Amino acid sequence: MTRRHAPCLALRAAPRRFDADERRRTAAPSLPTACLQSDHTSELRRAAAPATPSSENGAHTNERRRTAAPFLVALLALCGCSVGEGEGWVASDRLYMQDCWNGPFDLGPDFFAANPFREEHLIIRVQRGDAIEERSDGLTVLVNDVSELRQRLGEPVPIGLPVGVAPPGTPVMETDTPPKVSLTLYLHNSCHLQNAAIHSISGQIVFDALFSGDPSESRADLRLTEASFEAQMADPRQLAAGEPAEEVTSTVRGYFRFYYERGQPAQPFP
Repeated sequence: MTRRHAPCLALRAAPRRFDADERRRTAAPSLPTACLQSDHTSELRRAAAPATPSSENGAHTNERRRTAAPFLVALLALCGCSVGEGEGWVASDRLYMQDCWNGPFDLGPDFFAANPFREEHLIIRVQRGDAIEERSDGLTVLVNDVSELRQRLGEPVPIGLPVGVAPPGTPVMETDTPPKVSLTLYLHNSCHLQNAAIHSISGQIVFDALFSGDPSESRADLRLTEASFEAQMADPRQLAAGEPAEEVTSTVRGYFRFYYERGQPAQPFP
């Protein structure tokens, strides 16, 4: 007698159904990303708010929320602006850059960042757009000896060329008072030239606040940088060639204010 085998049935699990809360938990981003999104920040605020229990389950929920509230409040305190946000301007009544620009100038920056090095040096970038410098228009501010300048908030600080920088063929001059701050204005996006940049020859900058230089800084007031400046800027090679200083030198003024935020594109290696 031949047995008849039952046909094999392909079993397929029924699709799992997610409720709205579970869907939100599954799609929730990591904590740093959540800090930058207002909808997740709102959820954290609601979670930190006290609940009114109406049953035994409600009482347990209220207890859990009271336990989590200090952590959530601390997390919200750390959630600040996203990388690159800030305010400021950079302008000149007459900006001169050979074969590139000769007239009024307004940078219109919308990207502000700082890149610390060993907590004593700081490179500040005030730029239009968040692309790399080689493809952008912007201003870099090189700050040396951050700890000293933090003790001089509100005081004018001299601006000059960085130590050791000199045009080709010109001997490097030693100085007993090297500048603590140097500026470079670059127009690589507007000019598409190999050396579309001018550098600070003289001037002053006043810091009302200066980032501590610690990449792990948690205090908001120590992550703030705010400054205004006026600088005479030029290409040192043209000055060394004997061209009239008044024709190749530009007066550039500006202001910037932003909080240090760690991450790309603010720092190439955050």
